[in-house]
Amino acid sequence: MSKAKEMMVSTPRRKCLTFSIIGLITLAVVLGLALGLTLGRDHSQAASGAKPKEPEGNPYPSPVAMNGTIPNNTDNVTLDPSLIRRESDGKLFLFTTGDTDAPNGTVWTADSLYGPWEKQSQPMVDKESGAPQVYNVNGTYYMFYQTHTFNYSSIGVTDPEADQENHSASIFVRTSTTMEPGSWTEHGRLNITWEQKYNQLDPSLLTIENTTANLAHYYLSFGSYQTGLYQVPMADPPVELAANAMNQTVHLEQNATSIADSQDMTEASFQYYHDGYYYLFFSSGICCPFEKSWSQAITDPYRVMVCRSENPRSDFVDKDGTDCLADNGGTQILATHKGVFVPGGQGIYDDSVEGTILYYHYVPTNNKTDVIEKGYRFGWNKMSFTDDGWPEVV
Repeated sequence: MSKAKEMMVSTPRRKCLTFSIIGLITLAVVLGLALGLTLGRDHSQAASGAKPKEPEGNPYPSPVAMNGTIPNNTDNVTLDPSLIRRESDGKLFLFTTGDTDAPNGTVWTADSLYGPWEKQSQPMVDKESGAPQVYNVNGTYYMFYQTHTFNYSSIGVTDPEADQENHSASIFVRTSTTMEPGSWTEHGRLNITWEQKYNQLDPSLLTIENTTANLAHYYLSFGSYQTGLYQVPMADPPVELAANAMNQTVHLEQNATSIADSQDMTEASFQYYHDGYYYLFFSSGICCPFEKSWSQAITDPYRVMVCRSENPRSDFVDKDGTDCLADNGGTQILATHKGVFVPGGQGIYDDSVEGTILYYHYVPTNNKTDVIEKGYRFGWNKMSFTDDGWPEVV
């Protein structure tokens, strides 16, 4: 707690005043001094561990305004977006998680990030899917996505937890040269071993340009809640795991204190390289303010965090140097603010037109409890790096 500065107050007296008036003035001075001392104290953190008040105004920039219909839905169609621009003609594709009415995912297209966006009539894939990430690798587009209902007993997993929601998830990969409907080739499930310590959700691909004997060309990160985020090497081309990949799986990040209280859990990893550093973006908190979890989302709202390392496989720290695996590190770069509730499910894209951007989903609100529209909306902002190499939303 910071020390309040105390000021002594003196009040001049006029000799012509009567004794009674002098007494009143004296009393006023005493009361004023007491009140001044009380108001002069800093009570913003009166209780140990109390959460600081949210800053007034708008601590983060609002999502960039878009023309026409902003990708959204009354459910969670724009949850976990993936954005990419087609190299041949500059057409933008936005791939998003499916919902109850459209479980196979949704695709939006536009010629400009500012819109207008058009929702495509055909689904993203021909099965229940979510959290897609699409990358251009040497002219071929790779989509990594998850399903929540893989039958692990079919490959010999007997643990009953493998049948539980999210813990039954698995990651698949498909490729296309155009991203048009009907052009995708399925390559099947990535053979990541089922384990209790992680969920196979939210895949993200990292490409290593200058490989060495100790570094593969591609790495896939994944994980959601449980014990955080993991990474596994991929083959070249990245349509399957590298040989002996599971023995080379590494643990990238976790919030160890959250395991007991289910607060500040992490997911939605996104790997990104910039100027000598490997950045690990992720979402922390309660993602989905459905009726059953709205109060939780208010007390522990989803937000975008980042850690970085010079090594793509370990030693990630936050801006303060706190270890992101051992000591719950992570630097917040986007959180709930005016008109924006629970932003997350983020990605970074180096756009040929607008430059580097951060894109994400969020719930539009007037405040934390007054929802403008049910469900999620797509948002984006430009992103830059400080002189010491930390990303910030601009």
